[in-house]
Amino acid sequence: MSGGHLGQAVGDAPDDHMLVALAYDETVSPLMNLALLMRGEQQKGGITALNVFYEDDNDMRMRGTMVLEKAQEVAASAGVHVERKHRVATNLANGIIHTMMENNFSELLVAQHIERRPGGSFYGPVLLDLLTGLNRQIMMVRCKRPWATIRQIHVAVPAKAEFEAGFHHWCKRIARLGESIGCRVIFYASFDSIHAIRNYLAQHFRDLRAEYEETDGGNVLKSLHEKVGEDHLLVVICARRGSISYRQSFAHIPTQIRRDYMETSTMLIFPDGYEGSVTFSQPTNVTARYEA
Repeated sequence: MSGGHLGQAVGDAPDDHMLVALAYDETVSPLMNLALLMRGEQQKGGITALNVFYEDDNDMRMRGTMVLEKAQEVAASAGVHVERKHRVATNLANGIIHTMMENNFSELLVAQHIERRPGGSFYGPVLLDLLTGLNRQIMMVRCKRPWATIRQIHVAVPAKAEFEAGFHHWCKRIARLGESIGCRVIFYASFDSIHAIRNYLAQHFRDLRAEYEETDGGNVLKSLHEKVGEDHLLVVICARRGSISYRQSFAHIPTQIRRDYMETSTMLIFPDGYEGSVTFSQPTNVTARYEA
């Protein structure tokens, strides 16, 4: 492989510590169980459950308390201790961002709610603000069935992903998930990216049932539609605009998921960015950058 260097996560804490942002009762079990699966049975990495509420909304505060209690119960059933954080904020995204920064969490796991109405937002205002406010890994998830029933994981990887800061980080999370569920993981990537993924997995996850299909590293969601079943998980490694692995065709991903994958569980991963790639106050037209 010529030029550059393989991406490394930015400023990781000694042990991975995932922040799971929770707002609704129906997303607690899917998100917490996913966090546990990606953590792995023998891992020491921590998990913290967060609920952010408005100061003057007592009902929201009470619902948040119940959500965090449920998250703790889900983790306890697996023998894992989960920290709880209940944060008041005037802006939900800011509350999450500041919690991430203050505690040096390695990544954020959050549910994605896609509006079905014509012209509705794909990400929503909170997730859009998170994309420009954080350079840590963000995993946005839609769960359509229990994780234990997933038969295959399809991972769409952009070309040059191996040169991004968070390359090994997302490889590790997907590998742990695949091992925990015990299903095949199929990577769709360019020749060089496959080489880098294969080498990493050979060193750290030899038992993973990994397969590879070579692509040009572009947007492959149209061609994957016939391969991805309702009992599969589609993982899209998203490239942040301005990064080395971004292509203009990725702007069509929201439209494609709405059209072809609404009944399929999906995970969008925005990998770690390099320091200085985003700032908390960066003025950008976020909707134009990420919404189709």
